[in-house]
Amino acid sequence: MLQALLNDRYLPQYIKSSLYKAQDKGLASHYLTMFDKIMSNKKNAIDVHREFCHAFIAKYNNGKKRQDQISIHTQGDPAEAIGIMFEDFEKCSPRMVAPFHFLLGQTTRCKGGGCGKITKRKLTQHNILHVAVNADHDNLLDCLESNFKIENLESNDKADCDHCKQKTEQSTQLSINAMPHSFVIALKPYAYDKNNGNPEKIKNTVKIPPFLDLGAYVDTMSNQQEKKSYELRSVILHNGTDTNRGHCVTLVKKQERWYFCDDDKIVTPMHSLQIGDEKTNTPYVLVYEKK
Repeated sequence: MLQALLNDRYLPQYIKSSLYKAQDKGLASHYLTMFDKIMSNKKNAIDVHREFCHAFIAKYNNGKKRQDQISIHTQGDPAEAIGIMFEDFEKCSPRMVAPFHFLLGQTTRCKGGGCGKITKRKLTQHNILHVAVNADHDNLLDCLESNFKIENLESNDKADCDHCKQKTEQSTQLSINAMPHSFVIALKPYAYDKNNGNPEKIKNTVKIPPFLDLGAYVDTMSNQQEKKSYELRSVILHNGTDTNRGHCVTLVKKQERWYFCDDDKIVTPMHSLQIGDEKTNTPYVLVYEKK
């Protein structure tokens, strides 16, 4: 996770300076130790820091039922773990998570007689975009299109329309209203079993583009002039056949070459980016950086 988040041209030094100024470092003091290791290591490797691991696991397990807890030898949800890291960053200094901030808008419109007037608009701040992966999705763009498509609400969700002067059926759509410097996308490649409610991993291969243009998903009312093009910098992969077992590894891009990171081990540079070549090798978390 640290390998993925810190593989940014400017972010490590920015976070490091914020940590030094923070009054209550908490778990972030361990992050600072890890940052120093990353920045001083010529290969950008992360040595497994036992004290850090135990402290992080204790925080991850806090408040969870025993069956949902993890140990140093078990697999947790990488997106949830990154969310915990962000919470800890923000506790130290709100500025630390600012590069990841974006606004997600939800706009509800009237469907009555082709009206199309906005009946409700809500903006919420996020650090991670969670995107579902369906069985018919074979690339990230399919996933994003599905995530940001217009959805018709149920007929019992009618709302008042000032233009139509009555309750009408509604449609809703998500959009991005403020672009982050570093865009974290957490894919959810699983579906819940209808019989027992347990998550089952979707094993179709999802292709990840090296470059991503988010212009199609930006709210037309936001009048944003900033760049919307991003470059893929890191990928967290899950190796395993189901959601409760397996092992996470990271691919990071350094000086135009990709490296495969497995805990504290970094192999020789890869000739090309290889993601999802096998059914069990699934991208879970993507980190894009604004070009």
